[in-house]
Amino acid sequence: MKNQIKNILFRISFYLYKFKCKIKKQKEFIIFNAPIHGNIGDHAILYAEENILKKINISAFEISTYIDKKNLYYIMNKISQDAIIAITGGGFIGSQWLLEEDMVNRVFSTFSNHKIIVFPQTIFFKDDEQGIEELKKSIEIFDKVKNLYIFAREKRTYDFAKTTYKNAKVMLVPDIVLSLEYKNKNTARNGVLICLRKDIEGIFSEKNKEEIYDILKNKEIKYSDTDTVVKYGINKFKRKHELFKKLDEFAKSKLIITDRLHGMIFSTITNTPCIVFRNSNYKVEGVYQWIKKNDKNIILKDNIDGIEKDIDNLLNTTISSKKENYNFDELYKILEE
Repeated sequence: MKNQIKNILFRISFYLYKFKCKIKKQKEFIIFNAPIHGNIGDHAILYAEENILKKINISAFEISTYIDKKNLYYIMNKISQDAIIAITGGGFIGSQWLLEEDMVNRVFSTFSNHKIIVFPQTIFFKDDEQGIEELKKSIEIFDKVKNLYIFAREKRTYDFAKTTYKNAKVMLVPDIVLSLEYKNKNTARNGVLICLRKDIEGIFSEKNKEEIYDILKNKEIKYSDTDTVVKYGINKFKRKHELFKKLDEFAKSKLIITDRLHGMIFSTITNTPCIVFRNSNYKVEGVYQWIKKNDKNIILKDNIDGIEKDIDNLLNTTISSKKENYNFDELYKILEE
């Protein structure tokens, strides 16, 4: 009964969305794999995507990874022929996050006749039996899409997608969260904020973590732990509040130590010095290549060697108020076509 009510509400909301598009003479724009979990980085991505769409007068209808199959086919039968299908950006296409990868494959198979846009993404297939099998499946499905645009947020994904998906138009742009603006509230900065992964992408050991704590304790530097993932779900109505609450937390710190991609990006947005470590795939290193051109107070490291000196340098650095803009012209061009 509960699922039936959810399905009815979903269909009503889509009907109202279609009606609004008709009244405003807008194209229907459906974003799949929208987050409802507690990863604030993923919510930052969708918030940034919808900000960009609003600037060009596009209103999006978002659908989570957990959509009922019946509702997926309902959408397929009800959307307009010129509706645009999009996959939200992130780092889930590949063999690491199979639930999201399966959803991407289902969307591509279901809407292969539509224009499909993959927002700035990292694609990562492990070089093992499962990764090779998933890649074969991905190539077969992607190549059947007639009008596919893939935006890579780092060079390795760009090169991989260009050589792997023969029918796709592949372009290189920054992570879309770098398009967000954050106005610093001139809050006093204090201490060090440590933001380290606890999932399959993390490679940071507890021993390494304790070594960092010991350095900070010996220097009598105040520190605290945080994460860009919270233990509760976040719906689209709470998205902005949760995102800016986290950005405020970063902005109140003198230094961030992280191995999270969006830990690094939130540091850049809030103009906070940051030491960032590579993770188990190449997305941190890849997106760092964009950031290092504009932000000299972000340091990328392979390990904790020399971190004590890095901490001293960044805690005593001069923070520039200058904010660099990242170029998303290629993305705007495709969205406006």
